[in-house]
Amino acid sequence: MNSRLLAHTCNILKREKKQKLSFDTGTGTFTKGLMVSGATSKATAVIDKVSGSTSGYLVLKNVTGTFQNDEALTDTGTGAAVANGVCSDYQNSYGEYEYYWPIDQSSVDCRFYYAGNKGQGKTRVIHETGQMIDLPLSVILPGTVTVASAEYRIDGTSGPFQEVYSIETCYSVSGRSAVDHYEAVLKAVQ
Repeated sequence: MNSRLLAHTCNILKREKKQKLSFDTGTGTFTKGLMVSGATSKATAVIDKVSGSTSGYLVLKNVTGTFQNDEALTDTGTGAAVANGVCSDYQNSYGEYEYYWPIDQSSVDCRFYYAGNKGQGKTRVIHETGQMIDLPLSVILPGTVTVASAEYRIDGTSGPFQEVYSIETCYSVSGRSAVDHYEAVLKAVQ
């Protein structure tokens, strides 16, 4: 893939499950948005939700390391308690897993374009039924990235494409001996 054609940049976001960590013997109040750490394991995470004060659970994002049962937990504020178990995938009151989208690959060279438009910008075309339809936004990514539909999103960081997009379809384009590049059709995340 000719790098001169990749005139834009993006971050590639990867879907991750939020984690639940139960606690008891709380002596301080945990605060959403602060970093929590384990005294023994040195594991850390960002607190996304707090349920309870002297006992309950934390919903965590960006977990690094492995929290241990019965270790002291503290956040960067006043939160303090003891872990009651280990992390597990968090399910909300409807039994659904909750996800977040951290950056997996940053500052990736790419090229945004409107498919089927021969570089003339976003326009509407008339479908054979007479209905006006928008051309889909697409992106070309280098063959060295990791990307797939549903598990990844594109966060445009340049020009008029500074939005987060879901990947509707994604396919690899092979060169002579390996994947040359990926092409993906995008849809803005509401």
